[in-house]
Amino acid sequence: MAQAVDLSTTDAALKVWVGNLPKEAGPDDVKAHFSQLGKPVGVQILKPGVGIVAYATADEATGAISAFNGSDVGGQKIKTDVWSTTSTPRAPAARYLLSKLPEGTTEADLRAAFSKLGEIEEASVRVLDKGETVGSVKFTDPTAETRASMLGGGREVNGTKIAVQTHKMKKNEKNGGQPKEGKGGNGGGRGWRGGGAGWGSQDMGAMMMGAM
Repeated sequence: MAQAVDLSTTDAALKVWVGNLPKEAGPDDVKAHFSQLGKPVGVQILKPGVGIVAYATADEATGAISAFNGSDVGGQKIKTDVWSTTSTPRAPAARYLLSKLPEGTTEADLRAAFSKLGEIEEASVRVLDKGETVGSVKFTDPTAETRASMLGGGREVNGTKIAVQTHKMKKNEKNGGQPKEGKGGNGGGRGWRGGGAGWGSQDMGAMMMGAM
């Protein structure tokens, strides 16, 4: 049986927000669907139609967001997004703040490093008084996948691992930390009672090709 996610201890980067689920869907049903790619470590139903799936790594969570968004569950096309502090997905940030950039980084370097994630409207680089090189990139039409990729960790510029934040994350950091996550539901929920399209009726190979 799927275990409920402990929202107070599970890193947000490991969680996937799931919406538009069949109202009858329970944790085991959701876990079975998401187990087609990776191994979910926990599932929680926040309310009928909305839940969270947790993975062991941020890469698995990011991959699940891309692969399962729009997939068929019980005859409904579900929605997936990064986990936010509410039970609804946040609008993807357009601008991302970059720090720990290697010395000599240029705007062209930033465009080369991030253009594969989406069209870049603006890129900038500056050197702070203390000598640290920082910058930012702004995407023209950011998506949930853009946000997940930017904040999933492991981003590099010219072979150097950098730090990525949104303006909101930077503000929270200055205020002494991240805001507390909202409480989720109590999990549970009735199991899927059959009927309609089967769980995961889409071909996962086709889904993965579409996510690439």
